[in-house]
Amino acid sequence: KKKKKADDSYEEEKRKERTRIRKGLEDRFQNGASVVRGYTKDGRALFLNFPRTETSWNEEFFIAGNIYTIERALACTERNTDGEKSKIVVMYDYNEYAMKNSPPTQLVKKLLYNLRDHWPERLEHVFV
Repeated sequence: KKKKKADDSYEEEKRKERTRIRKGLEDRFQNGASVVRGYTKDGRALFLNFPRTETSWNEEFFIAGNIYTIERALACTERNTDGEKSKIVVMYDYNEYAMKNSPPTQLVKKLLYNLRDHWPERLEHVFV
């Protein structure tokens, strides 16, 4: 019985953690600051960023949200091209941007280091 209780407790903790992460990512995506929408002529997914809609900078969910969206864009590209292409196009739309929408420098550095270390050859183009 002790093993069953320990297993139940462990599963409950995992469920709570998944719920916390889901809630954080839902909050992150609610404002539409990062989306995967459309394809280039050769079938690569477009990862669109609208920094003007960002006002909150929770480090965990900023990084995780960007990584999740990149992974979704990569999956869309691979599915759309039957695996022939494996790169995406990233676009940053700075129309109506203000300094209040500017993320902390350390946060941007951390995201860029993650991209460099884990997806070095997966970005076809980045447009600002």
